[in-house]
Amino acid sequence: MSKIVKLVLAGVVVVSAIGYLLFTGLTGHTMYYAEVTELLSDPSKYNSKGMRVSGDVVSDSVIESELSKKMIKFQVVDAQGSSMHVEYGGVVPDAFEEGVTVILEGNYDSKKEVFLAKTLLAKCPSKYETDDPNAYPEEVVSNTK
Repeated sequence: MSKIVKLVLAGVVVVSAIGYLLFTGLTGHTMYYAEVTELLSDPSKYNSKGMRVSGDVVSDSVIESELSKKMIKFQVVDAQGSSMHVEYGGVVPDAFEEGVTVILEGNYDSKKEVFLAKTLLAKCPSKYETDDPNAYPEEVVSNTK
């Protein structure tokens, strides 16, 4: 065999191995992302791999269970106005409050009509954003000598 044929075969083997590793690594960790409206229209479509859902926490819907259970229940609503009940048992982020946008990971229980969240992420509220676009100069000059 010539050197060129050996290099081509080695290249094919390496590319095939990398492709296989990417395929097997990504298929086990993929997750659907859906809005509340999409999820409620066909929950079985998204439940096969788990899902990520975003929505705004509905005002006056947050119910905290006894401290021993460490469970929080609330409702989320999306831009189309669809809402669903959520149950989450875990550490609640500091930024979590009524009206804030949350991202939930878990599965939807069609029998109980509730989303069972395994992960709860709260987006930072807009109070950390400035209204003045000139508040921060584009270039920061440092005094390093």
